[in-house]
Amino acid sequence: MRFESVHIDRYGCLADLSTGEEALPSIVVVLGPNESGKSTFFSFLTTLLFGFHPANRAGHPYTPWSGGSPEGRGRILLDAGGVQEVHRRLTSAASGRLSTDEGGRNLANRRLPAVGHVTRAVFRQVYALTLAELAGIEGESWALVQDRLVGAMGVKDVRPARSVAAEFEAEANRLWRPDNRGRPRVRVLRSEIADLNEQRRDALELDRTLRAKAGERVDAERALAALREEAERGRKRRALLEDRQTRLLPVRRALARIEELRRAAAGNEAG
Repeated sequence: MRFESVHIDRYGCLADLSTGEEALPSIVVVLGPNESGKSTFFSFLTTLLFGFHPANRAGHPYTPWSGGSPEGRGRILLDAGGVQEVHRRLTSAASGRLSTDEGGRNLANRRLPAVGHVTRAVFRQVYALTLAELAGIEGESWALVQDRLVGAMGVKDVRPARSVAAEFEAEANRLWRPDNRGRPRVRVLRSEIADLNEQRRDALELDRTLRAKAGERVDAERALAALREEAERGRKRRALLEDRQTRLLPVRRALARIEELRRAAAGNEAG
């Protein structure tokens, strides 16, 4: 079921508040700053379904700020079809009236028949307005939720919720314990992380050493390349000199022969 419209005459800080005659959509966002009445609005919806609590105006936490009696009404669309209108008012005693297509009847402060399967506490916690309320399902509310979940399964292998919860607790303790006792998985992982961090530091140091050696190798290769270039230039100079020497050798021999003949001629003239 869902609310199609809501009208609040007076309820806490809210007064003369209406969602209008047009049916509300399936999803409604209630937005407002702190202390603007969001929790008050949710309390009023709960009151429409379950009646006033407490059922006296003097002790009710949402006595209208503007004075008068808490009062309001709402139109509800049922899952099975059909529309119900409920009106609630709190004076010296709580009163309520339910109107349907088949007529109307006095509710007094009783809950609507459509929510007869659930208690006010379960409704407030399951359909919680805040995360803290949603996370705090406990006691009777939690027991009822468990009964309905298990009862709806209808299978023979359903295990008791307590044993399943105990296994979850044991598994959680294997992963982490607030008292740090035993050897939970988180301690093992922390030890492994410490070892990996040490290996990482060693690897970084080795990487720096290898990078330095690589730089030295580059410098050595450059020096070797320079020496090879110098050696190649020396080889070319030597080859050039050898070529020149080869070309000049006949000339040197001819000059030596001329010098030899000149000396011989000079000796003959002297004799």
